[in-house]
Amino acid sequence: MSPLFILFTAMIALAMLFVMVPLWRYRGEAVYSSLALRKQKNHEVFQQRIGELELELQQELINAEEHAKLLAELQRAFLRDIQALDSQTQGSNSLKGSRVILTVLVLLIPLMSFWQYSTWGSGADLALPKLLQEVKTAEDEATQKEALENLATFLQQRLSRRPDDIQNGYMLGTLYTQLENFADAEATFRQMLTQMDPNADRATVLGQLAQAQYLLHDSKITAEVQVTIDEALGLDTNEYSVMSILAIDAFLKEDVVGALGYWRRQLSAATPGSQEADALRERITMVESYLPAEQVAEAKGPTITLVINVAPEVAAQVDPTMRLFVFVRNPAMPMPILAQNIPLPEFPFSITLDNSMSMTGMTMDPAVNLIAGARISASGNALAQSGDMQTVSAPFLLPDIAAPLELLIDEVVP
Repeated sequence: MSPLFILFTAMIALAMLFVMVPLWRYRGEAVYSSLALRKQKNHEVFQQRIGELELELQQELINAEEHAKLLAELQRAFLRDIQALDSQTQGSNSLKGSRVILTVLVLLIPLMSFWQYSTWGSGADLALPKLLQEVKTAEDEATQKEALENLATFLQQRLSRRPDDIQNGYMLGTLYTQLENFADAEATFRQMLTQMDPNADRATVLGQLAQAQYLLHDSKITAEVQVTIDEALGLDTNEYSVMSILAIDAFLKEDVVGALGYWRRQLSAATPGSQEADALRERITMVESYLPAEQVAEAKGPTITLVINVAPEVAAQVDPTMRLFVFVRNPAMPMPILAQNIPLPEFPFSITLDNSMSMTGMTMDPAVNLIAGARISASGNALAQSGDMQTVSAPFLLPDIAAPLELLIDEVVP
């Protein structure tokens, strides 16, 4: 039993005490005591009045006929009071029965709430931390596989209850892929896509779907896989999983230069400083070490080094929480060819850009005019916002850049 469940149970029990104690202890006793006291008082008054009538008869204040008449009226009044009190006593007994019904209802409320929470609510989710812990603490491969299968069963049940839970579906699909259950992974990702709009998240799910299909078809890019890849690249030209598929496929076909190009594009989509990014860099470096220098240069393509600084008149507006965007693009096109988004560095800052940082799959062409730019963003948004600080170079050709290109950030976006 989880600590959270124990806490909820204790809170419910405490709340029930506030209802049950007054219901049983005070209200019933007060009603019963009041009726008993009234009966006793009526009987005392009745006996007292009888004594008074006897005394009045003895003192000849009333005659025998009047005494008999007054005594009969007194007895009738006493009987009426007794009957009325008996009726209230029966009502009190009914109240006791009502108390039993109310008590049952009070007890049923937490039970029904718990049942509904477990059936339709998030009660079942309380088991998730335990399942994740079992996966984490598995001591051998067999135990870990069993824990992963239990987790997959749990996630599948939760997805059946809440088919619109995209996060749960993604976790389940990737888990199926990890368990090499590629058919179920494909079905899960397809189900997710029926509820997703065409955006970056959809591209990510399409990438996972393409990976599941690729592995399901013995690591071959079939027509079906290619359709999924094309749709993913239509939303994100450097979709991470798709770049992985294309790189592996090229490497298996002994197209090492092509594989390096895809891995570099994959690196541009990875989170800077993440384990995935570090592993990709190590892989690229290792593969390059087996290639002749000419092929390495061919795979990298042309490079350009930028040295970026901030003008004194805008330096006071720079905040350490801001981000630095660096890009190279064709002046005739709005989208960058190469781009990097990095935490704000110390200035002057030097960076070398190459085709591995491509945003669109396009590469720098030495024969085409290019411009380079740098922008410090207060919002962290890739698009320029009011208050951002930026600079853009004059057009240039790569062969004309013999030394690092210097950029001075001196303009504030209005």
